[in-house]
Amino acid sequence: MKKLTPKAKWLFCFKIIFKLIFLFLFLGLPLIVFTVGIIEQVVSFANFTSAIIFIVAIVVLIALLISYIAALLVYKNYEYGLTEEGFRKKYGVISKKDISIPYERIQNVDIERSIIARILGLSEVNIQTAGEMATIRGAGSLISQESEGFIPGVLPEEAERIRKKLINRAKG
Repeated sequence: MKKLTPKAKWLFCFKIIFKLIFLFLFLGLPLIVFTVGIIEQVVSFANFTSAIIFIVAIVVLIALLISYIAALLVYKNYEYGLTEEGFRKKYGVISKKDISIPYERIQNVDIERSIIARILGLSEVNIQTAGEMATIRGAGSLISQESEGFIPGVLPEEAERIRKKLINRAKG
């Protein structure tokens, strides 16, 4: 079993940060606006502004630290490999998963490079299998779904090597 490249922890970190931003905008921001309205009536505005800036700075630093630690744990617990029977990956921090995909089920192997992956010089391998639902239709648009054979954070050369080996073994 192989480990991901060390740059992958930054890919995980950025993905976690984006999820935290999303949660903050839809859950945290309305709560802060509500709280600010109540506190503003009790505390003078000059002291209140500096206190809010300090609190937001502390929350941002804690969120960055938590996202880095979570990304490091995800990175350390992620392994993948090609066995004689098929593709195999182990991952998970709290809930451990061990996935095995026989070569006969592999239909297609895509190499994807999101903007964050390109900035970090990484690629993501997406192994599509027979019987797998590739997309979900919802709200009039297509929302892509991560396949069970998804490998994030591999170097482009490694991604191409994995792709060639999987396609050759799937044909054979």
